[in-house]
Amino acid sequence: MTVQEAVLCGTGMLEEAAVPDPGNDARQLMLYLLGISLSGYISRIFETLEKTDEDAYFSLIRRRMQRVPLQHITGKADFYGFEFEVNSHVLIPRYDTETLVDAVLRDDHLTEGKDPGAMRLLDLCTGSGCIAAVLKKLGGFGLVMASDIDPEALRIAKRNAQRLNAKVEFCRGDLFDALPENQKEFDIIVSNPPYIAESEREDLQPEVRLFDPEIALFAPENGLYFYRRITEEAPEHLCAGGKLFFEIGASQASDVEKLLIQHGFTEIRVFRDLAGMERVITGKKA
Repeated sequence: MTVQEAVLCGTGMLEEAAVPDPGNDARQLMLYLLGISLSGYISRIFETLEKTDEDAYFSLIRRRMQRVPLQHITGKADFYGFEFEVNSHVLIPRYDTETLVDAVLRDDHLTEGKDPGAMRLLDLCTGSGCIAAVLKKLGGFGLVMASDIDPEALRIAKRNAQRLNAKVEFCRGDLFDALPENQKEFDIIVSNPPYIAESEREDLQPEVRLFDPEIALFAPENGLYFYRRITEEAPEHLCAGGKLFFEIGASQASDVEKLLIQHGFTEIRVFRDLAGMERVITGKKA
């Protein structure tokens, strides 16, 4: 088989297995196998594959047919123009979450002239570390800390920050309990916490339901548990005028807004993602 023939065959196999976007995934698996870029792929489409490469390619295709996420097969995911290591211990970064990063980088804390180098930012439930690393890299914050309860996730997050040359301080523990005694107050707190209700489990795509870590997906109280806990505790850890930013599920804006108001937050704003869904909410400590 040529490279092109193998990719066409792989596309058909993925399509038959009802895998979303089969053409892209079949091509990406070939790029991964051969260690080439898209331009390299185009220049090699008529090249005959070695038998060992052909066998290896269709082994990858069969894994994807079983709905193993493409990112788990390749071990990497793109987020905000950067490449991150991922595995079964961390939530795969998604484009929706770029809305959270956008909201922080475009906030008036930064656009009204305050020196980001004097600001402190905390990322709760950091997972792969993608939010913390990108905000440190692009926001230029003086201090960026990130916490997670899962030691395996933190190992991945630390490697990702190192790869981006982003100086992030990581700590392990349950939300604010992870913080060291000498650093308890921040200008900005961000979080993409678990927010899916258990009742929604069967509605999830197999790639998410079967392969993303449950600890990063599901939350009690109809998905609102971590929003409640964080909004209750965040005022103790925000300086005057500090901001709290959440990624939220598509139908959660109203409920999370009520929690923010209940705990004294003002200037509440909601941001929509590229699909037009309410995706990020922010409030300011009075």
